[in-house]
Amino acid sequence: MKNKNYGFKDIFIIWGLWAISLNIIKKIIDLYQNNFDFSLKTIFVTTYLISYFLLFFLIYIFTCKKYGKSLKKEFFIKKISLKNTIMSLTFGLSMAITFIFLSELDFQKIKGDNLSVMIYYVLVSSVIGPFVEEIFARGVLYNYLTRKTNIVISILLINIWFVIAHMHLKNENTILFFISIFIAGTIFNLQRYFYKSLTPSIITHFSYNFITGIYTIILVIK
Repeated sequence: MKNKNYGFKDIFIIWGLWAISLNIIKKIIDLYQNNFDFSLKTIFVTTYLISYFLLFFLIYIFTCKKYGKSLKKEFFIKKISLKNTIMSLTFGLSMAITFIFLSELDFQKIKGDNLSVMIYYVLVSSVIGPFVEEIFARGVLYNYLTRKTNIVISILLINIWFVIAHMHLKNENTILFFISIFIAGTIFNLQRYFYKSLTPSIITHFSYNFITGIYTIILVIK
């Protein structure tokens, strides 16, 4: 298996095992939730956290360990300059402000819960979420699709997955929400393409999620 590339079968296994495992986790939590002093929204965020660690583990096993490759080299996670770091953070900040204004993003699933749960959510969605999502979308899918087709089709297909993956966060203004997610995905993909590195999109994704998360906390405090 050394020095070979992962293929569609590996991606299918990753996604299939992740979906099956996540479904089992949800059923276990639903079965035993009454035995623990957790709110439903705390359970939602905990499931969210577990799912990220699980997806990262599956990615590592089926794309790196299986083929004897380094995670950093396989997905081009490289150190970037201070200038590019600031630019990536600024992209995320600008995107977040624009999309909050246009789409009224308020994360309805967790709005109204206590502040500690909100902070927990922001940490998960801002730190862990962008890293794992970017490794799968702009790492696993990007590498595979750009080997099989051109960059335009690759970006389109990755964006479709990116929108579907965020359907659980949609609000009342569904069309604008999905458009904003599609545009965000396009920007992340273009960063991956032009910088030849996954790091800028991870930073921008982090910045975007962090700002929208802080906005959600402000809504809760109000």
